[in-house]
Amino acid sequence: MTAATRVAAFLGAYFGANAISAFMPLWFADRGLSAASIGQVLAAAALLRVLAGPGWGSVADRLGQRRPVLLFAAAAAAGFGISYILASGFLPLLLIAPVRCLDCRRRYYSLVFFARGSGVRSS
Repeated sequence: MTAATRVAAFLGAYFGANAISAFMPLWFADRGLSAASIGQVLAAAALLRVLAGPGWGSVADRLGQRRPVLLFAAAAAAGFGISYILASGFLPLLLIAPVRCLDCRRRYYSLVFFARGSGVRSS
């Protein structure tokens, strides 16, 4: 597979996964949350996203390896993403949404590492 094909496949998956974020408030409303509850769930997710980047970076620095941390974060996010199917109501969604976003910084760093492995230079 050429570098251009790898980058195109990755960017397609990356943007496809992030396109879901625009529809999450509608999905939360369908699950019975009010506008205020939707705001609280999304705010909790945003707050944890701010804290997750330095947290995952610290873990990766302590281990001395990035790859296991990235894989664990991806697996955790996938597991919690699947748990959305069963969740309804404020409390379960309030607990799942922030934890699912623990990998948000991982998405950025995996894009950088993928680009470096494809021959794209970064400064």
